[in-house]
Amino acid sequence: MLHYWKEVFMFSVQQIRAKARQTIAETPGAYLIALIPVIMGVLINLMTSSESNNLVLQLINNPVPSPSHIINATAFPFLYGILVDLMGLSISFALFQIIYKLREKVQAKDAFTIFNHQRFGSILATYLVKAILLFLWGLVATIGLSVMLGGAILSLVATISTPAPQENLLVIAGFMMIIGLLVMIAGIALFLPQFFAYFLVEPLLFDQLTHNTYTGPMAVIKESRRLMKGYKMQGFVLNLSFIGWYILTFISFGIVGIYVIPYYHTSHIYFYQAVLDDRAIKEKFVQSMMP
Repeated sequence: MLHYWKEVFMFSVQQIRAKARQTIAETPGAYLIALIPVIMGVLINLMTSSESNNLVLQLINNPVPSPSHIINATAFPFLYGILVDLMGLSISFALFQIIYKLREKVQAKDAFTIFNHQRFGSILATYLVKAILLFLWGLVATIGLSVMLGGAILSLVATISTPAPQENLLVIAGFMMIIGLLVMIAGIALFLPQFFAYFLVEPLLFDQLTHNTYTGPMAVIKESRRLMKGYKMQGFVLNLSFIGWYILTFISFGIVGIYVIPYYHTSHIYFYQAVLDDRAIKEKFVQSMMP
């Protein structure tokens, strides 16, 4: 009976990705929709790489960086990250409309489509609430990573700042890196289940906006948590199945993202559909078994 249950109700990540590839191949403009964010990403990476190298040299020469250096190193990437996330939402929304037959083609300018949406405030509010909640869930991992990096920097400074390495500093640095690593691992274990609990927030948001049933960010988040009960591992497997594409995107300086970004977002929406269908079949099966 258990084997039958698994055969009937468990959907396949491979099938989801196959449907996504077919949709991308059949959608006019699908290979253009990520063009603008990819070009922006390549240009930003080229500009910031030199700034990062300068910051490392400054840290070596002066372990206490000035406030202006910290602001320049963090503020711009933070704001750019928000813009990239919103463009990703735009791409996902356009592909959602393709999958649900609300439009027939997409264009490069659709990377900005949500900025002109009449419910942009609702979209932004949902994005920010989700981001804040995930930030809070990820604080432990962030603290661990910060301590580990601090230990690595301290070790580097202790090694090259004087003719002879400072053993006391090296011991402290090693202790910081070990503690930081353990805290980071614990933080990741805490963060991942919450990340995948919120995995369906975006397609749920698009669905509710389309059907005019949106009632607020927390309602979307709570519904995502409900739907993802029992499906977090499938969501993890879906993301893990793209790891080769992520690596290829990285080593190509983001250029491969022209294909990977719409491919992933389309797979994400089909995953949402699969969860809804799978849950409906299970509920119907359970009802049929009741006297």
